[in-house]
Amino acid sequence: MIAAAKLKYLGVSAQKRRLVVDQVRGKPVGEALSLLYYSRKLVAKDLNKLLMSAVANAKQKDQKLEEDQLVISK
Repeated sequence: MIAAAKLKYLGVSAQKRRLVVDQVRGKPVGEALSLLYYSRKLVAKDLNKLLMSAVANAKQKDQKLEEDQLVISK
């Protein structure tokens, strides 16, 4: 695990959130960002912000890291 980000107090049910999270789990960051951007689910906007935060955290830890190398896990 290179970097992590947490999203607390999201006012959406776990089932609705899980529908979107399962779509991006295991995908590269670029593909996940595009899926979240074009998703019709309202929770996708918040998850997009969370993913951008995790990418920024990873870049902060390792300056040489490229966004194309990152993959979503958990």
